[in-house]
Amino acid sequence: MLLVVSGFVPSPLGEIHEYVPNFLELRVASGIFGVGLLLFTVLCKVAVSIEAGRLTRSPPRTELANQPHWLVSRLFHHAHQLQRDVRLVLGSEEGVDVRILSDRVSRKHAEIRWDGTCFVVLDLGSTNGTTLNGHQVVGVPCPLFDGDVLALGGHELFVSVPPAGEEPVSPAETRRYRIEPNRPTE
Repeated sequence: MLLVVSGFVPSPLGEIHEYVPNFLELRVASGIFGVGLLLFTVLCKVAVSIEAGRLTRSPPRTELANQPHWLVSRLFHHAHQLQRDVRLVLGSEEGVDVRILSDRVSRKHAEIRWDGTCFVVLDLGSTNGTTLNGHQVVGVPCPLFDGDVLALGGHELFVSVPPAGEEPVSPAETRRYRIEPNRPTE
């Protein structure tokens, strides 16, 4: 609408006529600008959510959520099975459920718990932060899926949801879950 400015339009006979847009043209132009502004607003809202780390993933399908979930890492000698009735606290402090001896891991760094539909991870205000597949976990519990890579102070932990009746991957096999830098994730 702002680009439609009244002006002079020459006719084929060389006469100059003043042009003024009619009501229908003004409505069409304002509709196009309105749709463009709405689309721009939605895309900005999504982009800000992604940048702020607030874009959450939907929980896994029910059949996957009901299978045993394991936390595997080269830091442990055995995999830790996640339990629905137990909050698993990860950190460097003595007495936490999963202890990682590192000065880059906070005393109580992160927590994994069952939220009623799936297992989720939540950063507990750690100094160096918690990442899930390379994205910062900030203030919102993030659902965990098979193959997810959790990083606490640079130490990688892997989520394994093996098919029913199978054992979780061993720490040596976790290399297949490694996320390459700058690779798009879901």
